[in-house]
Amino acid sequence: MDPETLKDMYRSWLLDVWGGGRYEVADELLHVDLVDHNRYEGQPDGRAGDVWAARMVRRAFPDLRFVPTWSYRMGSTSLAAGR
Repeated sequence: MDPETLKDMYRSWLLDVWGGGRYEVADELLHVDLVDHNRYEGQPDGRAGDVWAARMVRRAFPDLRFVPTWSYRMGSTSLAAGR
């Protein structure tokens, strides 16, 4: 997949799912068997767990805003980060 497509997908995940509460977008972006290496206690597995975490964060901080950045590069691999 080309870097611009990955950036668009990351932006949508961060801004639409986590920032905007549009959880249905996660169905288009995340694999159902997603592995979250930073799971919270009680968090479901897979894509459902990412949506669960986004709901918990949005419930606690309803006005939270996210900013996507893409300034990372590791060898020939571009990495995206958000804050």
